[in-house]
Amino acid sequence: MGGDAGHGGWTEITLINSEGNCGIEVDTAHAHASDVDQVTIRVRGDAEMVVLANALEWAGQRLREFAGERAEPFAEAEDPFP
Repeated sequence: MGGDAGHGGWTEITLINSEGNCGIEVDTAHAHASDVDQVTIRVRGDAEMVVLANALEWAGQRLREFAGERAEPFAEAEDPFP
């Protein structure tokens, strides 16, 4: 959905531990949870969507640098909404 937060626009990304073999912990300003199976990040607005996309791209690049040779080649995901 497009538009700014005042008009209902939002973007949501969910990470799911579908195989149950990944230790995911979540920290917020108010709480901590261990061993969760799903994390959802929602931002409201188009500008916030761009900031989230940039942050995820930056994080992905840093993680690949840290992983070094262990990092698997990046493959474009198939569009689930062709």
